[in-house]
Amino acid sequence: MEVLASGMRGCWSLLWTAFTPPLEVRNYILRKRKGARLGYTLISNHAFVDGNKRIGMYVMLTFLEVNGIRLTCSNEDVVQAGLSVATGSMTYEELLRWVLEHKG
Repeated sequence: MEVLASGMRGCWSLLWTAFTPPLEVRNYILRKRKGARLGYTLISNHAFVDGNKRIGMYVMLTFLEVNGIRLTCSNEDVVQAGLSVATGSMTYEELLRWVLEHKG
């Protein structure tokens, strides 16, 4: 796969899928689910050459906070969750549970 000068992989569909999840996800009412889906998809699709975990967790946390949902977790908690998603040991449902458990 081609790597662009911007640091993104040449296939825009990898990044685009994070912002256009399946129809059933777009219909979710709960913002926590949307935030978890956004973070999970950004991390697991590897749309960037580097920084997928950082970007995915940052976007998820920012989305949640902008929507009035503040999580109470340490930096280590965030790092561990991002690593777990990236290695495949944390599913979307488990990331959603993580979000719900850390909701302030």
